Amino acid sequence: MNRFIRCLESDPDLHSIEKDDLPLIIQNLFILTGCDYVSFFKDHGKTSFFKTFFKYTEFITSSVENNVIGKLSLTNSDDISSFLSFICLIGCEYWRKCASAFLREKLETPEQLYRTVYSSNLSPKENHIAWISKIREALYSRVPSEEFYLPSFDALFLHWKRSYWVCNTEETEENTAETQVLYNSESDASDFGDDTMDGSVFFELQNVDDDDLENIIFNFQYQHLA
Repeated sequence: MNRFIRCLESDPDLHSIEKDDLPLIIQNLFILTGCDYVSFFKDHGKTSFFKTFFKYTEFITSSVENNVIGKLSLTNSDDISSFLSFICLIGCEYWRKCASAFLREKLETPEQLYRTVYSSNLSPKENHIAWISKIREALYSRVPSEEFYLPSFDALFLHWKRSYWVCNTEETEENTAETQVLYNSESDASDFGDDTMDGSVFFELQNVDDDDLENIIFNFQYQHLA
């Protein structure tokens, strides 16, 4: 796990993200793209979403150029910038299905499309609506059926609200779970690999669902073992 975190921190594609934000971004990205409590996007799996995120990281999470704002690390559903970041993620993901539609306009990336629709007279939300609407229009004749179509802006908003409800629910469960952590400082760290701290760490997790265990271990190891 520590090796995975260090790989994220040193990845050149993620240099625009603050290191402290990475754990929450990875967790939220997993939830936002479909989990046990949130709908999936037809024909768009985890691998595809992660590739999209790594390819357009700055556009999705941290760029302020041309009024593109947002952070996937935020878990406050009242913060509109988090929703706009999610819209950027979805738009970039569906872009690959309709990129050929914009070749005549010599637009090769979703960022270039955003710059063409951007207006200083519009709010950030309105600019994002105009941008993703262009992608939806281009997709219309390029998907085999409605279930493959990009959801409407309102549907994406409800999806985002539910996703962040799950994020906050899991954080609450993690904080209230009956957790006992035992450190054995005399143990040989080599038994657990070179990438662990001195001593062994044992987790005794009670009243925690299996689905929540992965996120709990991830957050704990990032905060205590990194």
